[in-house]
Amino acid sequence: MKKLKVLSSILFLLTILLPSCQSPTEPPVIKDQIGATTDNLNTQIVRDLNSIIHPLNGASPLLDDNDLAPLSFLKDAKIVGLGEATHGTKEFFQLKHRIFKYLVENYGFKAFGFEADMGESIYIDRYITKGEGNLENIMTTKMHFWTWRTQEVKDLLKWMRQYNIGKSEDSKIHYIGFDSQFITYQPDLILEYFNRVKPGFVSQILPSMQMIKNIGNTLPSLVGEYYKNISQKRKLEIADSLKDALTKITAIKSELISKSSDFEYQTVKQLVINLIQANDVIYSSAHFDYSINYRDKYMADNAVWISNLFGANTKIAVWAHNGHIQNNSNYWGGGSMGKYLKNKLANRYQIVGFSFSKGYFEAVSQSGNTFVGLKVQLINTAPQKNSLNYILFNAKYDNFILKTADIPTNSELGKWIATPEPFFMIGAVYNGNPANYYGNILLRYYYDVLINYDITSAAVQLQTNMAKRNYFNPDTRNNNF
Repeated sequence: MKKLKVLSSILFLLTILLPSCQSPTEPPVIKDQIGATTDNLNTQIVRDLNSIIHPLNGASPLLDDNDLAPLSFLKDAKIVGLGEATHGTKEFFQLKHRIFKYLVENYGFKAFGFEADMGESIYIDRYITKGEGNLENIMTTKMHFWTWRTQEVKDLLKWMRQYNIGKSEDSKIHYIGFDSQFITYQPDLILEYFNRVKPGFVSQILPSMQMIKNIGNTLPSLVGEYYKNISQKRKLEIADSLKDALTKITAIKSELISKSSDFEYQTVKQLVINLIQANDVIYSSAHFDYSINYRDKYMADNAVWISNLFGANTKIAVWAHNGHIQNNSNYWGGGSMGKYLKNKLANRYQIVGFSFSKGYFEAVSQSGNTFVGLKVQLINTAPQKNSLNYILFNAKYDNFILKTADIPTNSELGKWIATPEPFFMIGAVYNGNPANYYGNILLRYYYDVLINYDITSAAVQLQTNMAKRNYFNPDTRNNNF
């Protein structure tokens, strides 16, 4: 339990100033004095929590995986969703690296799907599987989102590359984007494939690919402007052209597989589907139409596609914001990606959310409706009282794993979470007022696991000359990205 407030503040400052000093063998911090900072909080709820949580030794991927044993049940999942409570927290990224490594090495997980553009991910996967290109150059010139251009993601991708060295093609792991917001790289990747495999076919799909290149060979914000100014009829014409190309490609499936591979054929086919998806997503976003949440629906579709890409028994993890991976039927029009996956896979989709109490993180600063650039943000106050985060803040461990199925329904904690309670999450944007970022959730329904990391530090951005192509055009109504 938290000690006196002065001591707590001193420990907080030491932790954020010395984030890398924890030894891999250092035991987890155990707090004492239940109720020291709980005020009117029902301390029995905290006692109930303390009886079922499992301590984490830290976030570093260099740690052994003994403390991850409570996650061994994830071995039975087909898809494991790994969330984050901000888009810019070092420890969330490192823990996802740790967990994916644990799932790969112990349970044969095959791919890491990312909340990232499918086209850009092809270049990264080529590095991971074949060693093609310079990783940092690929990340700083191909990645659309600043959120993933970090040292922590680079460390993950380097580990994936090292894992693959010397392994057969069937034994390699993959990185695949499942987002559908961009049309930048798909046309060239599709044409590159057919120029190599079946040059005579290129003329049959060139008009549709050239059409997309003409739209997409610019800043994404200008792509949004294009879609904002076209009619529904024009949007349908674009879709019809792409669907025609898809039909022609699927008609020669056997020939294409024989001249390349099933993996290459399935990938190029999905890139065309991804363009059809992006046509819906960009148009609806440009027209502020969220009656259907195309993006989360398509991200779920693409995650399922990845999970079947290497065979029916393939197991994968997916990396995205808590808001996407959670099982939330009320997330915009139609629900979150996690809702679609739970509906389709039931318990074969497992959801691991993340939470924190205080610390640094990266986010785009917001003042009113003005966005004033990416910066390191700080929250140095305790979580809102009577929120889920406040309960977690008062637990006996700073950093821990909570399996929501372990919460007895008749316990005080079980009764309390039976109704929606405030939970803290920040997306890509932060306006400096933590109170604006609490939303009610049903913990047991939204997440199968919650990993709490008490005090966090900011993810480390890679140096990039991509300032003019930051690919960030935030929508104030959806700050989770």
